[in-house]
Amino acid sequence: MTFQQPLQTPGSQTPDSQPPDTSPTDGMTLWQRAAKLAAHFHRHQVRKGGSGPYNAPSYHAAPYDPVPYIVHPFRVALTLSTLFHVDDPVLLATGLLHDVLEDTTGDFDDIETACGTETARLVAALTKDSRLPEPERDEAYKKQLLAADWRVRLVKLADIYDNVYDARESGFQGRVHHWACWALDSFPEEAALREARACLAAILGEE
Repeated sequence: MTFQQPLQTPGSQTPDSQPPDTSPTDGMTLWQRAAKLAAHFHRHQVRKGGSGPYNAPSYHAAPYDPVPYIVHPFRVALTLSTLFHVDDPVLLATGLLHDVLEDTTGDFDDIETACGTETARLVAALTKDSRLPEPERDEAYKKQLLAADWRVRLVKLADIYDNVYDARESGFQGRVHHWACWALDSFPEEAALREARACLAAILGEE
C-alpha cells in the first residue's frame, strides 16, 4: 500500500510491454526474479519526497526531485532483511512486489508465473480492493490484514516502517502515522513480529 501515490512519467499511460522473462528456469533466484518483475512494472513511476540525494525539502515543495518508485519496494525488502532479520526468499520477494497489484498494471498471474503461487497470494493479501469506495476500502483492508497469514503483517510492518522514514523527510506525515499507530495497536502480539514492532515503535519515538 502506498502513502505517497506513484506519479506517472511520460509514456506511462501506454500499455505495458510483456513482462520480462522471469520463469523459474532462467537461472535467477526467487528474489532476483521478483526484483526484475518489480522494476519492470514500476519503471514509469516516481515518488514525491523520499530520502537520500533525491530528497525534496517537503512533500509540497516545488520543484522537487522525484525518486524512482522502485526505490520504495527495494527499501522494504532491505528493511525485512537488515532490520527485521528475515532471510525467507518468499518474504523478500513479497516485499519487492508488494505494490505491484495495487499500483501497476501487473496482475496475480504475472507474479504467480515469475515467483510462484505462495508469493502471489501474499502480495494479494497486501493489496487493497480498489473496487470499494473510501473509507470502506481502508476498513476492509484493515480486516484483511488482521485475518491474513502472519507473514503479510510482517511485510506490512516493513512497508509502514519505510513510509514513516520517508515521511520524516517529505513532510507527508498524517496518514502515515495513522497507519503506523493502528498497526502497533491492532496487530496481534506474535513472536515473529516482535522485532519488527520494536523497530517501528522506535522510529515513531524519534519523531
